[in-house]
Amino acid sequence: MSPPPPRLVVSVDRAVVPVLHLDGILDQRTTPLLRAEAARVLVDQPQDVVLECRGLLDVDAAGLRTLLDIRRHLPHPGELLVVGASDTLRELLRVTALDQSVHVIAPGHAEAAGDTAGADPTRV
Repeated sequence: MSPPPPRLVVSVDRAVVPVLHLDGILDQRTTPLLRAEAARVLVDQPQDVVLECRGLLDVDAAGLRTLLDIRRHLPHPGELLVVGASDTLRELLRVTALDQSVHVIAPGHAEAAGDTAGADPTRV
């Protein structure tokens, strides 16, 4: 019997602004992968980090907490930029007031987040 497909894929692009591409489900089981990849990126002390969320299917409270933790590790006035958020994710960020801590890039403005070619995928 083959293992189940990955629940979350995080790929990293270290362009001018580091980009973490999220594909799958960000929940209590998968947040350790995002935390580990974010920690690798944060070692370089970037001013901003981009989360590319077009492939993110679902997020729970643990996932939202992880986004906030990543934001807290950025230097002031650095930003955590969320690109490609679904309507559901944007609503979750608004309802939890996390949209006050992260910068949600409006659809159609993704190019402001930098070039995302050459990403290195990591799976859980």
